[in-house]
Amino acid sequence: MPSSLGEGEYDPTRATVITFAGYSSEDGDGVWTFDGTLRREPGNRLDLELTAGLDVGEAHSDLRIDCESAIMECTALDGSRIDVTGLGAAEVSGTWKLDQQDPRGSLILAGADVLELDFERATENCIPYSIDGEDAGEICDLE
Repeated sequence: MPSSLGEGEYDPTRATVITFAGYSSEDGDGVWTFDGTLRREPGNRLDLELTAGLDVGEAHSDLRIDCESAIMECTALDGSRIDVTGLGAAEVSGTWKLDQQDPRGSLILAGADVLELDFERATENCIPYSIDGEDAGEICDLE
């Protein structure tokens, strides 16, 4: 199968690896930078070890996510973490489905506090979240 990312052939039975080394891009929000690796294994497992930066700071992600593409459901695997400059580090867990007609599950970031995105209660453009079990707001305008 021809690759959509340049020359050569794409083989869906083998891992796909994208490496960012000193990559940067500028938009209306500032300069984005990326360093690290995204690896997609056959069967839709994603391994992401990536440092992303914007003018205001950076985040380092070490995520292992297993997705079932037939039902669009993903699970964060043990050892998944994120560390955001100025905010701290958190373990990432949960199982979620990002389908506008049938969103399900939750994504949990557990650090000094526990932040939970509740996809079960998502509306068309907003995802409610709680901090330490208390409703704390919504993330909106996701388009």
